[in-house]
Amino acid sequence: MNPFRRSKQARFSGSLLTIDSLGFVGSYARSSDGAYAVGWDSESGVVVLCQGKSLLASGRGRYPLQGAVADCGTYALVFKGRGESASETVRVFNKSGTPIVTARFATNVYTLSLSSSGSFLACQLCSGDIALLSTADGSTVWEVPTNPAGRHRELAEGLEIDEQNGWVAGRLGTGGTPFRINMAGEHLDARAIADGLLEDARRSPNGLALFYLVRERLDQGEACSLEPAVEQLVELLDESLRIGFEGYPEFEAKAHRAIGEVHERMGQLAEAVRSYETALEKDPKVGIQRRMASLRKRLEDTST
Repeated sequence: MNPFRRSKQARFSGSLLTIDSLGFVGSYARSSDGAYAVGWDSESGVVVLCQGKSLLASGRGRYPLQGAVADCGTYALVFKGRGESASETVRVFNKSGTPIVTARFATNVYTLSLSSSGSFLACQLCSGDIALLSTADGSTVWEVPTNPAGRHRELAEGLEIDEQNGWVAGRLGTGGTPFRINMAGEHLDARAIADGLLEDARRSPNGLALFYLVRERLDQGEACSLEPAVEQLVELLDESLRIGFEGYPEFEAKAHRAIGEVHERMGQLAEAVRSYETALEKDPKVGIQRRMASLRKRLEDTST
């Protein structure tokens, strides 16, 4: 991009920014104090930076998709990758339009935010991770999952960098559960996130969301040493079965298999066998024949 200064006037109407002398009409984002606005038009590739209604810089890039601007006028834009790749590039510019940081991501960027000073850039990636970068040298401060529980992908809305308190904040899931990640990349609200995701899953029209939450915990080996926690996993799987798996009948067998796994980890072998038998009745290809045969053998050995 080769920005240049002009005393053009900008007009803001709803979600659109217009600069008649440039023939520019595009989306825009404002700084938190309202002093600056960065605008972009994906079709033409034109990007602009305004202070108040005055144009400070303009230029052109390949498929600008979204932007953010700091209170100091530093701004960032997301550009689409080439070809069919899902990769995208984030570029950060000073208020004169000079590029200062380039960061490439292998996946799409869902949303981005600049700190008010322009010192940090946060990107929510469609992989489910959030990345925090320093705009001083483009280094990655951290990249962590939005969902601290693990692989269950979640995307954050309203991403904000709070330098004063030292965290990145946002809202997660359909219920808008607030969360904070400190500058060391540590989640400060892991319990609230887990509770919020659970409530979201319970409001789902089918049992898939509940099943996946429990399946993830089982795969990670979490909460299987304390009786109340394990009992809750069985209750949640029972709840997923009550809600039902409309359109996904194979998950009924998978849910019974998961119930069997919980019982097995607790040493409740007879209960595990009964759940596995139910799973096989629902779907003979659920994949637990050998496991169940081994459990039956163990039960026979203990009874003799």
